[in-house]
Amino acid sequence: MLAFADLIYLDVPKPGSTRIAEVLRAHLAGPFDGGVRHRPLARADRRPRLLSVRNPAAWYRSLFAYGCAGRGRVFARLAAAGREGLYDPTMTGFARWLHWILDPDNASVLGHGYAGRLPELIGFASFEVLRMALPGSDRILPTLGTRHDITVRFSHPAFAPDALIRCEHLEADLLTAVRDLNLP
Repeated sequence: MLAFADLIYLDVPKPGSTRIAEVLRAHLAGPFDGGVRHRPLARADRRPRLLSVRNPAAWYRSLFAYGCAGRGRVFARLAAAGREGLYDPTMTGFARWLHWILDPDNASVLGHGYAGRLPELIGFASFEVLRMALPGSDRILPTLGTRHDITVRFSHPAFAPDALIRCEHLEADLLTAVRDLNLP
């Protein structure tokens, strides 16, 4: 989460968040108020919230490629668990890695509270988006036991971001968000 005077940017890892943060820092008026990259919003904030997302298949491919280069939190966690061998940069290697990542029995290795019933309900990509998008997600997500719980808990308009940037339409969505949120 990166905080600006007029905006909170919820920077989910891998949907162009580095580029979006660079553009926001360069072009937004007012001070950069801080925040830590890829850290969720702890509580509600009065400022508009901007969220970036990516097609899940593309998100997993990007996460895998990042790990094949020996980079990222997920790579570090898998390496610490002795699973760096999953990063075989072939289609077969990707399929094996993805199967391992999506297996609920392996979820606790991925961290950030992705454990318990949650991996049986949603995939890791969805978890990462919810973790970043929802204020207080670190307290709320572990308490959910069914998909219905997730839907009921997060269908309230207060949980919706004020603007969304899809990685596949990054430039157009960023311009739309700046316009719609009346950012300088």
